Amino acid sequence: MTGASGALPMAPYSHRIAWIVFVGLLLLAALLIVQSSNGLPARMAVHFDAAGNPNSFMPANRYLRLTLLFALGLPIALVGIMTAVFSRAIDFKLPNRDYWLAPERLARTRSVLVRHGIWAGSLLTGFMCFMHWLVLAHSLYPRAAIRSNGFDDIQSTLGDLGRNIIAAAKPITAVAIQPSTVSVRLAV
Repeated sequence: MTGASGALPMAPYSHRIAWIVFVGLLLLAALLIVQSSNGLPARMAVHFDAAGNPNSFMPANRYLRLTLLFALGLPIALVGIMTAVFSRAIDFKLPNRDYWLAPERLARTRSVLVRHGIWAGSLLTGFMCFMHWLVLAHSLYPRAAIRSNGFDDIQSTLGDLGRNIIAAAKPITAVAIQPSTVSVRLAV
């Protein structure tokens, strides 16, 4: 069934899956943070210098409250603000705005932007849980154990990946087209 403009009507809960994933991740994050915080040392290292040495500490109970605030409160605030702004806005700065903000597409554009905001909140929740895991790993285990668990390997692997991407992305320096052949020369 189509509307008066010929566009398909929007389902009122077209981003139900994104909401379910977001709420599920929030619940999982709360459970993970509370459960993994049992047995924390009285003083937690919460900031590290470039060499990986702790240079700022806080009590464990304050760390738990602050971590829950950032891992749950920050994504909820982000999603709330993005949902409130995008679901009611009538003027956006985006490419091809006349197309996307045409009356027959405005509701769909808003819906897509809200859904992307929800997914951004889900990613932020995951990132904050990862940061919690890094702080726990450094606070609960000796530094030598963390280094031997693969952080150096990850760094060298990412370095190798970056070098390979750069090598593969070198621009083509010349393309000579002749009637019978095509030759491509890469800058190496």
